[in-house]
Amino acid sequence: MRIERSFDVVVIGTGISGLATAYHLQRLGIQRLAIAGPNLEASATSRSAGLISGGQVDNFTRIAQAHTAERATALWRFGDAAFDALVAYLQRGGVKHLKNRRLRLLTSPSEQREAALAVAQMTANGLSAQLIATKSTDPDGLLESLQSRILGVQSDGGRGGWVDPKALLNKLQSDTATLPRLNVVQAIDDAGGAPLLRLMDGSTISCEIVVAAAHLQIRSLLPDLAPALVSFADQWLHLSLKHLPKDALGTAFSANNTHEWGVFSSPNRLRLGGARYLRPMAGIEATTPSVEPKVTAQLLATLGEMFSFAEGAKILTSHASLDINPCDELPLIGPSFGSSRILVATGFMGTGLTTGFWAGKCLADLVAYGKAPDLPRFLWPERLRTLSSS
Repeated sequence: MRIERSFDVVVIGTGISGLATAYHLQRLGIQRLAIAGPNLEASATSRSAGLISGGQVDNFTRIAQAHTAERATALWRFGDAAFDALVAYLQRGGVKHLKNRRLRLLTSPSEQREAALAVAQMTANGLSAQLIATKSTDPDGLLESLQSRILGVQSDGGRGGWVDPKALLNKLQSDTATLPRLNVVQAIDDAGGAPLLRLMDGSTISCEIVVAAAHLQIRSLLPDLAPALVSFADQWLHLSLKHLPKDALGTAFSANNTHEWGVFSSPNRLRLGGARYLRPMAGIEATTPSVEPKVTAQLLATLGEMFSFAEGAKILTSHASLDINPCDELPLIGPSFGSSRILVATGFMGTGLTTGFWAGKCLADLVAYGKAPDLPRFLWPERLRTLSSS
């Protein structure tokens, strides 16, 4: 087998986690470094709604019940650190973004009870959270506009916001412009030594370490991880509104136990997604993204049940997406089991823009120093080694 080129590290992926990993590796002085993958428009990041958030999508209680309160706290702090790091990068680079609150709109008595428990657990563990009234003293405030469907609000503090995904990718692309670009990787051959990459153009590349950060491609690149990664379809709408409360801009929110979500992205603009429950099998194991009319209708209906200013909302564009979640609903970040030379970043559980940037920093630390203090060890893929298909 003829090897055309050799590198110390090859990063597979041109979305947020791939480019962020390359960016941080370059800053740490890794010299023989390359990026492999398609153009930016083909990445999952480019089709994102742009919502950024600290903490996690699921409420604290759900993560604590499944993985213990200690791990939930560590995961929440990981998400908060990711948000802070991304916002700092956006500010330094002059990338268009907004920063405001992260709100959970409570739509049922059971959700209210869970939120009360979550706030109690979060504050006991030093995390920011509070229950706030559904009405504000500000007559032009977002909370004043809430409809009767919303029974209460849980605020997770000031770590919500929006970024233009393409502007973020373009900035990372510019910051890594001096690095060699390789074709799409079709396979990773690992026989215990240096990984060999077989590219779509027929060439073969060797490297000391490979970082698999091609979100939707990881199942085919790393078959041992495939049983643990589940695809799902989702969609979101870019809407114009006649009026938007002055304090809403940049607010990220979820409702109905995170089944609906959105972010106010610019004056009189909203990006609204979710309602996967109307898809066959809730979109799980979908292989192609699609915009479903009944989902669109449900999102518009629920919007009107959440906010009084939603009347007359118009759809500017509709977007379909495909994503990947791990079977245990924790991100996969770290060395792949069976090979310390293959690092993985995927399954960010709805916080891809935020977590992807921080995952890149953590993986770069692993490459450069052999350790990543900011990465909880329980996120390493080793936890799933019993699911190996081999």
